[in-house]
Amino acid sequence: DVKLEEEYLVPVLRRELDILDEELSRYPATVLEQTVSHFSGLTICLVRSVTEGGKSLPGLQSMEEMQAYVFLPAGPDLPEALHRELYHVMETRILSKSTALYRWDEENPQPFQYGEAVPEAYLTGETQAFLDEESTTSSREDQARVFARAMLPGGAELFKAPGLHGKLTLLCQGIRGAYGLKKSPEVFHWEQYLKEPLTP
Repeated sequence: DVKLEEEYLVPVLRRELDILDEELSRYPATVLEQTVSHFSGLTICLVRSVTEGGKSLPGLQSMEEMQAYVFLPAGPDLPEALHRELYHVMETRILSKSTALYRWDEENPQPFQYGEAVPEAYLTGETQAFLDEESTTSSREDQARVFARAMLPGGAELFKAPGLHGKLTLLCQGIRGAYGLKKSPEVFHWEQYLKEPLTP
């Protein structure tokens, strides 16, 4: 039931391609190469809109046989959508090569089950444990949204909340473990809001 509307305006496509180029440059080439190595290929598609059941979606990741696709609507939310949907491609490697994310639920308020409504206190302020209500639907979506927000500017205050900072730490540990980066002295872009660097 997903419908894709084509973006055909050349100035819009050029602008969005420039943004994609800038955002993808934040990833080490080895991370992108190792991510794609799990599939026959990865195609990023710029579209005008993605809708499902008449509802507009901010982006979509899908698979056809072993080919991975990321569909991104043009517009101001493109950077966040790219990082969120690209994480859904990366998670195949992260979950198969690292055990860090198996401790993810320990960072959630207790008792909590994904799919349940959460009090407003867990969505704002010092007790914030989820970025938004969509993050409470599944651990995969929670992880993707934490990763995407960590890639964007202006998140320092947000990741001061212990719950979100704990999740970001696990995510960063998982990525380092999965991509052979444990001994790298580099502070990667998604690690910019950690209180202490994971560098050796």
